[in-house]
Amino acid sequence: MPREERGFWIRLAIKRRKFCVESGVASRFLKERKHFYRICLNVELDEAQPRTSVKKGIGVSSSQLIKKFDTDFTNEVIEYGSKFFEDVENVRSCIQCATCTGSCPSGRETAWRVRKLIRQVQLGLKKAAIKNDVLWDCTTCYTCQERCPRLIPITDIVRAVRNIAVRNGIMLPRHVQVAGLMVKHGHAVPINDETKAVRKELGLSELPPTVHSFPDALGEVRKLLDETGFTKLIEEASKGG
Repeated sequence: MPREERGFWIRLAIKRRKFCVESGVASRFLKERKHFYRICLNVELDEAQPRTSVKKGIGVSSSQLIKKFDTDFTNEVIEYGSKFFEDVENVRSCIQCATCTGSCPSGRETAWRVRKLIRQVQLGLKKAAIKNDVLWDCTTCYTCQERCPRLIPITDIVRAVRNIAVRNGIMLPRHVQVAGLMVKHGHAVPINDETKAVRKELGLSELPPTVHSFPDALGEVRKLLDETGFTKLIEEASKGG
């Protein structure tokens, strides 16, 4: 950019900033920002923390405004995830470098941003994390986990958050439907005549070697689902409770 043009934009920025300060827009900005942290992030603000004067410029950082985070959800994810996965506590060491988001194949086609979820776990934003439908757009390909420079088990954390969401009664309708098939048939994919014909054309047996071929095992599958609480969970989800 030519020096003259660059100077024009700098002078324009200075004039806009001066206008914001003199008109009170900057003051409203600070109030709105405080409101954002209090309502959206669900954190406590430190009103005693000194801040840069509006007249000197807009220079309030989140570290100045935020007094403490709600770490209950962070601890819940670490405690629950550690039952099944290793190094889940590394979630605290995320530096938001965006390697995960930049590597995510699902993120190229959807609104899924795995870096945002990790940040929500760090900040203890449970509702924002488990009630967002994009949580289910992750394909668990493990690309982000393999490339993370901080060795955070990102995909495992996603799976842990999903499980926590389900335990809180949050499931997509299609997931409830598939889970219901597991409870009813002992198999997530029921076999119909069309599927049997395709299997036969491929030289396979019409029925797969699952409970479809061994119906007596269905009782054992249902017993496992009952004892783990899976059946009750799906029944409540089906009723909307």
